[in-house]
Amino acid sequence: MEIKIEKQFGDTPYYLTSAMVRKDGDIFNDKVKVYGFRMKGGKDLIVPSHTKVDFDGEHVICMDMRSRYEAEHTDLYRVDGEGLEKIREFGPEVSYFRKVGKNFIENREDGNVNILDGRDFSVKAGGFSSLMWNDFYVGKEKRPLLIATKGGFADGTRTVGAVWADTGETYIPCKYTNLNINVETDRIYISKEGKWGVTDCDGHTVVNLYWDMTYPIDGNIHAVKDDKVAVFDLDGNLLVPLEEGFDQVKMKKGDRFAIVTKDGEDFTYDTATGRSYHGRETDEALKGMLKDMEGYKGEYGGYKEYRFEEPRPLRDLHYDSEGNIRFNAIVNNKTKEIAFEGLIPEDRMSVLNNTDRARREFVKAKAEKAEVKAKPERKPFRFGR
Repeated sequence: MEIKIEKQFGDTPYYLTSAMVRKDGDIFNDKVKVYGFRMKGGKDLIVPSHTKVDFDGEHVICMDMRSRYEAEHTDLYRVDGEGLEKIREFGPEVSYFRKVGKNFIENREDGNVNILDGRDFSVKAGGFSSLMWNDFYVGKEKRPLLIATKGGFADGTRTVGAVWADTGETYIPCKYTNLNINVETDRIYISKEGKWGVTDCDGHTVVNLYWDMTYPIDGNIHAVKDDKVAVFDLDGNLLVPLEEGFDQVKMKKGDRFAIVTKDGEDFTYDTATGRSYHGRETDEALKGMLKDMEGYKGEYGGYKEYRFEEPRPLRDLHYDSEGNIRFNAIVNNKTKEIAFEGLIPEDRMSVLNNTDRARREFVKAKAEKAEVKAKPERKPFRFGR
């Protein structure tokens, strides 16, 4: 039997090996691939003989699968120096076995799915119809979270929630119809009785259960009701109200200005003032927005100029009496280089949003600096001699 190395398990001195063998008693079928476990240096701790082998740095799980999701036999080993110690063995009553964090999950043949304690294999939580693990580490402490379901589709009893893999404790009760986790933003999108909402991973409501659909896009939360779109930031602050009646909204996290569509027409929307300007990044829309932005300094020699305090990606911005937008000196905050003199329409929105973002960050930093300066100096305490 020729044994090959499939891969190394991370930075450990252990490897997944494989070999092609014929099934017992069947000399006519093609060979099948089986897997084993080898230590660095060439010592085979498990000769390739299993259809599935997993290793988490501490335990080796070997399964002989009778189908894609059902095991006929499972062996569980613990790595012990240069050898392996078998600590558990399961028959077909455990159809699937895997480790999540420090605990194990068993799918039983009777349909129950349980979380087992990683030390004594006692049931920490059970009675689920499925526990789905998709590398969900959420919350401030980045704890492993499992999507849990109870009931079934066939009889219409299926409900979904979430449990902590490390403790087996319920995080979200199994009472919802759908549950989607966005790991990048630590937000959970839930639905019940046809209504969608959003919570954070610490259990606080971000957007109420009210909407026909909620979903993440460009760092914000979009909520749909009767085919109209509202936009919230990740803290649940309303950026674009439903009452505006927009069919589509395009804006990134932290943007002040958005491109919106209503009744087939494009508008530019200012979330700070709630005003809409007809057109998609047109001169007309820009003129209206610029006049509403802080930093407007009036007319100089036939031009309307806008100057912003440092730091500023947009140093001087003006348009002439005929309404043509002119950008004389656009300075990149990071490189400090002047990029170009004119802007095509597609670039204008990003420049305006970057300008407004830089201005707000500057004002915030200036206020924080003033607050620190206003605090009385604390003299160090000295013990008397």
